[in-house]
Amino acid sequence: MKKVYTQYLMAIAGLVVLTACDDPETFVPTNTEKFVFYEQDYYTQAKKVLQADYLIVPDMSYSMNTSKDTLADALDQFSVNLVDENIDYRVGFVQGTVQSNGFSASYIPKTFLGSVLDTSSSSKVRDKIAGQLADLAKPNAPNLPFLLEAAKKTLDNKKSSFLRSAAQLVYVFISDADDLGSARLSKSNSSYISALKAFKNNAAHVSARAFIYTNQSGCNAPSYNGQNGAAGTNLKAVATGLNSSGTSVVCLNNAASMAASLEDVARNVTKLTTRYKLQAQPVPGSISVRINGNNIQQNDASYAWSYVSSSNEIVFSNNPAPPNQSIEIEYDMVMKLARSPKVDTMIVTLNGQEVPQGANGWQYNSSTKELTLGGAWAPQHGETILVNYEVN
Repeated sequence: MKKVYTQYLMAIAGLVVLTACDDPETFVPTNTEKFVFYEQDYYTQAKKVLQADYLIVPDMSYSMNTSKDTLADALDQFSVNLVDENIDYRVGFVQGTVQSNGFSASYIPKTFLGSVLDTSSSSKVRDKIAGQLADLAKPNAPNLPFLLEAAKKTLDNKKSSFLRSAAQLVYVFISDADDLGSARLSKSNSSYISALKAFKNNAAHVSARAFIYTNQSGCNAPSYNGQNGAAGTNLKAVATGLNSSGTSVVCLNNAASMAASLEDVARNVTKLTTRYKLQAQPVPGSISVRINGNNIQQNDASYAWSYVSSSNEIVFSNNPAPPNQSIEIEYDMVMKLARSPKVDTMIVTLNGQEVPQGANGWQYNSSTKELTLGGAWAPQHGETILVNYEVN
């Protein structure tokens, strides 16, 4: 009888609304949300990252003629290693020099030399790399080196089509002089480091090599075009700043070192991640981290970690977890409603028992849409909270 009586009252209410020439309210929207007060996120540290985007920026000036053959041999071996290591690669060449006659910063290249090479290229990558070097060291070639600016402008222009989110970005700068960006464009090395790193979300996925001038006394470039290019100072500084590990500077004309360095770039594309994005928002102070089942304290000497609320990530500050290790992150999740409730209609249950409203029961924050349970009703790991309410 109660069910019939309720329906009858609703019909009368509807009739009154109709006679008032308004649309009748035919239903009240309700919503039920379920939370399990426990969350575990599992990750396995990758053994290898086998995607790499290589940006090779050579000095094209005629003085590079003395290094051309050695460079070609080193790049040839590099291409063999790309194939041997089964690396999913992209290789883009950018002209790193402009003409001194009538120089203008607007002439600095912002696109690739020829086509980008990748695993889908029809001809062998070693043949195509050799083709890309055909314009190197020709008479009357561009002779002002702006390798850093050319790299930045090209990626500004071509990043959406060239860079892949899962790939490491590797810069290779090649010059027998030094970069003139600081002298001619008033741009500091630190600004180039920041700008070139910023093309990847994670700076650990950026590395670099600088192949620079060599003579009998070592890896030193002479004064060039009125600028002190000793030791390729700017290119060395930027390559070292970009490189998270390994050897960043190699001398031109040292065939063995160049080939070994490029081989290392081809093989060492593994960059173990130090950042783990959580699947839900954690309750502050509830996070625990385990590597292969071992609890890791926040101040651990090897694997210190912190929670970054702005990105909702766990970040290891000293070292990444070793390859093939399991990372388990456990936490209590924040209970955030998906919709805005009428608070006076909310019914909250914990494991099937209704929870009273108040400081020792449930409370709702309308500005954040977050529900909290306190006192004797504070949930434990694995307990289930149901929230039923009418939608505002």
